[in-house]
This record gives sequence, structure tokens and C-alpha cells, in this order.
Amino acid sequence: MRRTLNEEIETGRNVSSKVKKPKHSPHPPQRAAAKATPGAAAKRWLILATVGLMTGGVVWAIFEFVVWNTIPSDMVGKWVLFDGTHEANIQFYRGGTMVGTFNQGGNPFVVESRVVVEGKKIFSTTLNKQTQQYETKVLTIRSLEPHRLVIEDFQGKVMELERAE
Repeated sequence: MRRTLNEEIETGRNVSSKVKKPKHSPHPPQRAAAKATPGAAAKRWLILATVGLMTGGVVWAIFEFVVWNTIPSDMVGKWVLFDGTHEANIQFYRGGTMVGTFNQGGNPFVVESRVVVEGKKIFSTTLNKQTQQYETKVLTIRSLEPHRLVIEDFQGKVMELERAE
């Protein structure tokens, strides 16, 4: 038997189409949130901070010892030159700085320069105090050993340096 539209409106029920409600919800039941122990948040932050610091340390080490390093590690350090009347102390720093203290004929002077080593060539850029211009000179490494460094300057003069202890 079919009811009319008026009867459906009066009763508030839609009897013409039977809609079945699903027996089970399509979504799985939600579990109650687990209560965190008092130290869990602090432990999580401690682990995150440790991982962050370790990652930062590794990145710094890579940049410090590989990317920014312009001088071979065997060359870094203090070297001494004894050449009769000419005595010098040369200090090469890992970041590409060279500081030389020279004593030529009783007249001491200091030379500071930026150094880049490419293969067997040393590019040394120094400020000329007379002209106030930067000058780059190319030196050639003839030999680089743990305790001995032999360099030829741009004029062909050979300098033998020994590592200072």
C-alpha cells in the first residue's frame, strides 16, 4: 500500500523509500588518547636537541675542514727559513692566511697575505704599503713533505723551509 505525500508530511516519516541504517560505522572506533608520562616531553625535546646539535656540528666540520680550506693540511703551520743573511718565520693558517716575519739585513718586517693553493701553485695576495694596491704573486711548490717545504718564487729563487717544532 502506498501512502500519499500528504500522509508522509503529516507523520514526518518517509515510508515510500526505506533507508536502512548501517549496522556499523564506516570509521573505526577512536581510542582514548594515551596519557603522556611527565618526563616524555622533556625526553623528546632532549633527543631533538641532541640530534640538532650533532647535525650542526657535522655541517660545521665539513665547511671548516673541506669547503673553506684553501691550504693543504700538510702546509698548515709554522715554517722557518734560514738563508744566510735572510731569516724568516712563515705561518700558514687553514683559512687561507699567511703571516711572514722576515729579518733582512737586520731590518725586521711583517707580511700578511691571503693564500690560495691550486695544485702546485700558491697564489699570494698582499697589500703593497707604498702603492696601497693589492698584488698577487704566484709561487710554485717544488716539494711538500711533513717537515720540509720547497718553494720557488716568481723570480725563480728557491726557498727551503723547515717545519718549526
